[in-house]
Formats: sequence, structure tokens, C-alpha cells
Amino acid sequence: MTVAEHGRVRPQGGSTTTNADHANTRTAWRSRAAGVALVLVLLSVSVFAVWASQATASAAADAATANVLSDDYSDAARAIAAEESLERKYRLEPGPSVRESFAGSAEALASALSRVRRDGGPLDPAIVDRLTAQHGTYVASIGHLFDAVDQHQPALVLHLDAVETDPAFGVIEKAVLEASRTAHEAGLGTLARLQDIETLTRNLTPVVFVAGLLLAALLASINRGHRRLLVAEQARAVHDARHDPLTGLPNRNQLAERLDLALRTGTGTGLLLVDLDRFKEINDTFGHRYGDELLVQVARRLAREMRPGDTVARLGGDEFVIVCEDLVEEAPAFAVANRVLECFAAPFAPDEGVSI
Repeated sequence: MTVAEHGRVRPQGGSTTTNADHANTRTAWRSRAAGVALVLVLLSVSVFAVWASQATASAAADAATANVLSDDYSDAARAIAAEESLERKYRLEPGPSVRESFAGSAEALASALSRVRRDGGPLDPAIVDRLTAQHGTYVASIGHLFDAVDQHQPALVLHLDAVETDPAFGVIEKAVLEASRTAHEAGLGTLARLQDIETLTRNLTPVVFVAGLLLAALLASINRGHRRLLVAEQARAVHDARHDPLTGLPNRNQLAERLDLALRTGTGTGLLLVDLDRFKEINDTFGHRYGDELLVQVARRLAREMRPGDTVARLGGDEFVIVCEDLVEEAPAFAVANRVLECFAAPFAPDEGVSI
């Protein structure tokens, strides 16, 4: 093969921008923008769901705690009121049963204050300590008063009641009632906050639901687009894995499949190897662009000369392989080889003014 004249040729192996590439680029940008929007919507919905759940749970827990604390202070108030009532009853009807009842009320007060310490906030332990100390003084004064009643000393009873028991009871009762009122107001406040959160959640839930529907539609659209791209990419990947990127002929992988199939079926198969002489000189003299164009035209000529069912593959470089199936004798194989030689008789013209 000789080169008669140098001209220009359009590169066949280079990359070109096609409409499919532009479509893929637009789809990629839309997918990226949709992905960003999807992340923002998901983030917003997630933040709202987490906030609503935590805020509701926190408000409910605060309301429950405040309600329990209010009940504890109410129990303490009832216990101290029972003590006062039993103190007055003992002055009218002294006896062991009244003393036992008073002791039971004192234990009930101590139990209620213990629950206040357990269920209360950071300020309640100090209140409990103060009430416990005051209650100890009050119980001691009640003991003196009960003894004076038993000894029939009405003057001493009146004195102890006016100077010790009644003032101590007033202090304890006031502190317990104030603490109970504070806990009750705190409970009402937490309930109001819980109602506000529930109202806000109820109003925003339809918005989140609509956003979820839009998100589902967006996801469906993105999935359809990606499925189309995936199918196209898979088809392209399968084609590229089994074909030579320059000539479009089957590559080594597909050639191995065809040979393996022919060997397993046991049919007669002819194998022709085609190697282009002095191809390196063309690349070195005129450049790889002309060499690629020559390889493309060689591939086209070989493909035109093949019978249906035959395979022309490119091994690489300037080497080609022809697989002819159902060849039992040598004569048909030699006929195919002669046709291959004849197809190279005409000069190759990669471009105007050039012949090889």
C-alpha cells in the first residue's frame, strides 16, 4: 500500500458532542437540581417531624411532671390540715386513737414531702428541707400540748397553742399552699404550651402532607429519568464491552464468545487473521488521525465481504480476525481469504486528495 498525496481527514476516533450528550447533560443538571431540592424538602420535613415529636414529648413530660408535683404538694397540704384538725380534736376528745391518727398524718406529710423532693425541680429540695425542719418543731410543740391536755392544764394548753403550735402551723400551711399554687400554675403553663404545640402541629400537618405528595411525584419523575438513563447507559456499556470503540467491530470479548460457541456446538469453523503491512509507517508519516481513518475503512470493507453469520473482529492495532462458521472443507475458507485480498485491491481514500 502506498500513500500518493497528503490531505486532511476528519478524525474518526476522537470525541464529538452529539445531541444525546447534550440531552444527558441537561438531564444531569435537572437531576442535580432536583436532588438538591429533594434534600432540602427531606431536611425540612425531617426537621419538622423531629421538632414536633420532641417538642410534644417535652411539653407532655413537663406537664406530667408539673401535675405530679402539684399533687404531691396537695397531699402535703391535706396532711398538714389533718394534723391541725386532729390537734383540735384531741383537745376535745383526748385518747390514744387520736394520737395514732396524728402520727399517721405526720407520716403522710413526710411521705408527701419526700415525693416532692423526688419529683420537684432544683428549688424544691430547699423547700422540703425548710418544711421538714419547721414540721419537726411543730410536732414537738403538739407533743407538749397533748401532754398538757392529759395533765388537765387548760391554761398551759392555751398558752402552747397561742405561742407555739398555731404560729408553727400557720407558717407550714402558708409555705405548703404557696408551693402547691406555684406547682399548679406551672402545670397549667406546661399544658398551655402543649396545646400550642399541638395546634401548630395540626396546622402544619396538611402542609407537610402536601409537601410529601409533591416529593413523591418528584421522586417518581427523577426515578423515571434515571431509569431511562440507566437503561441507555447499560446498553452503551454492554455495547462498548463487546465492540471496538474505533471501528465498531466486535472486540476480543465478543470474539472469545463466538469461538467458544463454535467449539461447543462442534460445527466446522474457519479462522482468518488479517494484519496490515507497513501500517506503522502511515501513522508515523501522516499521524494517527489518518491511521484511524484507514482502520475504519478497512473494517467497513471486511464487514461487507463477510457472509451472514460470519464475524469480523478487531484484536487491536492493525490486527483483525475473521470467524467463518460452518466451514467443513478448506476450499470455502480459501475463497473467503481471496475475497478479503480482493477487497484490499482498490486504494483507500480517507479524504479528498489522499489515497492509500
